[in-house]
Amino acid sequence: MKLSYDSVGETLIREVPEFAPIYNNHLSDYDEILPHVLLGDFTRFTVETFYKSEADEESNQLLSRCLNFIESLFESGDPKLEELAQVSFLENLNNEKNYDAIAKRLGPVSRQHLKLSGKQLD
Repeated sequence: MKLSYDSVGETLIREVPEFAPIYNNHLSDYDEILPHVLLGDFTRFTVETFYKSEADEESNQLLSRCLNFIESLFESGDPKLEELAQVSFLENLNNEKNYDAIAKRLGPVSRQHLKLSGKQLD
């Protein structure tokens, strides 16, 4: 399945099946997928995974898959997916106390979007 704005939720749980319980709760709560809300939930999931990854290799691998998914949104060439990743992931991530440590793990295209938004890594 080609990555698209309409299929972003399905693609997300295929790439990161550990996120499926949160995805299913989202679907139950809203009766549809609201991509920006879902990516906000995914940001929190990714941050939790980051904290676990410091002591757990399995969580470290999960974090890599999470950040690879975000990278794929930016690499898609679809302006709606790029906006989704920018607004609902990177901007939410900006509020985290360990922002720099997490941001350094982002892929090169994601980091370029950080630079374009004016955010510098320490």
